[in-house]
Amino acid sequence: MRDHHVVGIITETDLFKIFLELMGARESGVRVTALIHDAPGQLARITQAISEAGGNFIAFGQFQGDDPSNRLVTFKVNGLDLSKVAALVEPIVESLIDIR
Repeated sequence: MRDHHVVGIITETDLFKIFLELMGARESGVRVTALIHDAPGQLARITQAISEAGGNFIAFGQFQGDDPSNRLVTFKVNGLDLSKVAALVEPIVESLIDIR
């Protein structure tokens, strides 16, 4: 609104496009969804393992887990294949929910 006149509108399509960008959907890479223990340093362990192996983060988000002791993380990386990402992440996370 500007001077009581509509000058723009945000639509569902606009929000969907932003969500796609935040999750790196338009870029190729390996996407991971995992449950991690909610404790200091857990995200650092994941990012360090991926970066030390030559991976590059395209997107990263975290959300509430299924209880207060954990968090759901989803991220996308390139520079590594799926099996390498899985091998790096599995020892760190509580549960690997999805990897593709």
